[in-house]
Amino acid sequence: MKLTNAEVNQFRKIGYISKLIFKDSECEFYKNNFEKVTKICSKIPFENKSSDRIMNPHFFDETSKKILLNSNLFNYAKQLLNCEVYAVQTMFFERGSEQTFHQDDFYLNNTIGIWIALDDVNELNGSICVQMESQKYDVIYPETIGINNPQDLKNEETYADIMNSVYVHNKKNNELKDKIVKLKKGYAVILDGRLIHWGLPVIDKEKKRRVIVNHYIDAKSKWPYINWPKYCSNGDYKVQNNFDKMNLHPNKI
Repeated sequence: MKLTNAEVNQFRKIGYISKLIFKDSECEFYKNNFEKVTKICSKIPFENKSSDRIMNPHFFDETSKKILLNSNLFNYAKQLLNCEVYAVQTMFFERGSEQTFHQDDFYLNNTIGIWIALDDVNELNGSICVQMESQKYDVIYPETIGINNPQDLKNEETYADIMNSVYVHNKKNNELKDKIVKLKKGYAVILDGRLIHWGLPVIDKEKKRRVIVNHYIDAKSKWPYINWPKYCSNGDYKVQNNFDKMNLHPNKI
């Protein structure tokens, strides 16, 4: 399946599109699966766990890997990047993360993010917001600010300060507008890796906001992580050294 010309044109113009990915029944199946995944992750001593998400559940969960290798998602990424791609990352969020301003291309070079809602998502349960058309302006890359390893999260505070300045500049000088992403379950927002976006405050703390996020990169993109596999569409993967499935964030370079 391919995106329509209208969808591609909208993506080029504003930096994102929404697209139906899963039926309601599939969303329910995946939510049940991720309840099990969350329990597994809490009991097994994985390395480099994150506090606000499960990083790379496809390392140990076959259903997560199936979502990552979904042929439609691969095709969308290839179509939008206009090249062959690898699938490199999954993240599962049970609740909103409230992450600060960022561009995915800082962390993953030349990427497409596919952010799939398994619940209805809105400002109450902590959706994301985008700065429309910001992909056309300043993009902050690690080398621009002297950072060698963007996956080393000790750099987050420095990066957040810089991105705040870029966001404010875009708003003031380029008159860019914000847009809150609201999705019915089963829909995804497909993001240009250069688009500025962030997590909104979670108003209803009791409300879950289950989301699975996949990232695909240009097959020619830099990939210095020696233990982090890049997946082909057929499920084969490439890794420079050893693939340690117990390390959920293998960011060594």
